[in-house]
Amino acid sequence: MLKKLENNEIANHIDYAYSLALDLKRSAFPTYCDGIKTKEDFTRIAMDVAEDKYPNSEILLFVQERIKGWIHYYIEDGGEYLGFEAFCIEENTEDAIDEFLDYARKRYPCVEIYFGFPKENEAAVRHLKSRGFTVGDESSLLVFDFAEYIEQEEQGGVEAVSAENWTDFAALHTDEMMYWNAKRLADAYFSTDRGGWRLFLYRREGKAVANIYYKRYSGDGMTEIFGIDHRDEGFDADAERALLIRALNESKASGTANMVYFAEAAREHAVLDELGAHFITDYILLWNK
Repeated sequence: MLKKLENNEIANHIDYAYSLALDLKRSAFPTYCDGIKTKEDFTRIAMDVAEDKYPNSEILLFVQERIKGWIHYYIEDGGEYLGFEAFCIEENTEDAIDEFLDYARKRYPCVEIYFGFPKENEAAVRHLKSRGFTVGDESSLLVFDFAEYIEQEEQGGVEAVSAENWTDFAALHTDEMMYWNAKRLADAYFSTDRGGWRLFLYRREGKAVANIYYKRYSGDGMTEIFGIDHRDEGFDADAERALLIRALNESKASGTANMVYFAEAAREHAVLDELGAHFITDYILLWNK
C-alpha cells in the first residue's frame, strides 16, 4: 500500500530514502549518483514539502509488511504534468509502480505522467513498457567538473542569440515534443533576467549550422545543457566542439561548479570525451497520458 507521509514524519525516513537514491538499480531521476547532488540536497527538497513550501508536491511511502520505498512526486503546469523528485523502491518495484499509477490516476485523471529511470533499473523500465508507457527519450548523462576543466581556446563562429538572430535559432530548434520548445525558450530567454538561460548559435559561411541552449541554476553551482541542435538533423562535430567550448568557458568563468548534459546520440561522445566529460549512466524517459 501507499501511505502519505505527514509533515512531521518526513525527517524520520530521509536516511532510508537517501540510501536507495544512491542505488541506480532502485532509484529514478533526478539521480543522486552524479557526484553533484548531496544528501543535504535530498534532505532540503524533502523538508520543503514538510514546511508546505510546495502544495503541489507530496511524499508517499510504499509499504508491504514493512517500508520498502519512498515516492516524492509533484504536479506542474496547472495540473497537466506529473513528475518526480524521487522514486526509490527497495524491492517489488512493479507493485510500487502499479499502486502509484492507480493512486495518481484516481486523483489526477487527466495528468500526463513522466518517469525517468537509469538503464540499470531494469525492473522499472520493463514494467512501465508493459503498462503501455512510451519511451520518449534515451540519452546518456555526462558531467563536467570545473575543478578539472582547463579553459580551451575558442574557435570562432559562435554568437549569442538575440532578437536579431532568434529566427535562425528557432529554425534549428524545431522539436515541439520537448518541454523547452522554441516558444517556451523564447518566453524565458527574453524575460528580464533570462531565467538563467544562455543560448548560442554557430555559423559557417553565414549559415546557422548548430545551436546550444543551457541554463544556470542560481544557488546550487550547476549548469545544465538542455540541447544541441544541428542543421537538417545532421551532426557537425566541429560546430558541436565550438559551442561546447564556449559554454564550458563561459560557465567556468561564472563560478559554476559543474555542467550536466543528457547527450542523445552516441556520435556526440567523442567530442564530449575529448573535452573531459564523465559518463554517469544512461537515462530512459517514459511517459503516458
